[in-house]
Amino acid sequence: MLEKKERVKNVLKKSDGQDATNSVWQILNDAFEKDRDGMTIQELNVYLILNFIMEVHSGGFESFFEHSYGDYTEETLKALKEVKSVIFKNLFEKAVLEFPGSYVPKDMFERRKIKESIISKAEVVWDSLDNECYKYEENIDELLIEYINDNIRYFS
Repeated sequence: MLEKKERVKNVLKKSDGQDATNSVWQILNDAFEKDRDGMTIQELNVYLILNFIMEVHSGGFESFFEHSYGDYTEETLKALKEVKSVIFKNLFEKAVLEFPGSYVPKDMFERRKIKESIISKAEVVWDSLDNECYKYEENIDELLIEYINDNIRYFS
């Protein structure tokens, strides 16, 4: 079996855009499920951003914070900064502001409890931010592909 690095390189040679990032997500998702702690920070950055984008497009920010993806809120924000996202990073930061003190607990049950207490106000904001995400005014796939290419040596 090829290493992740070789599999990712092959994907980037054969496809581009969202097709490429979807294929890379599949490779990294397999790695995450097998050994999350064995992933490099660069692999994890790509994986977390792709999870964020997919979750927002399937259920919005509310769904992102509701499920286990929200466990990685802080890491996802750092990843968006690392890949030099401007628009998605700003939207993500605004979504986080809805939590008291801009603190999103890692614990899903604690996060859900807080979410229940803020949902009436937060839902309006998150719905608006969802709509901004759907506009895709920033090509996150291109940013991710550039980031992967710049950091492929860190992929295992």
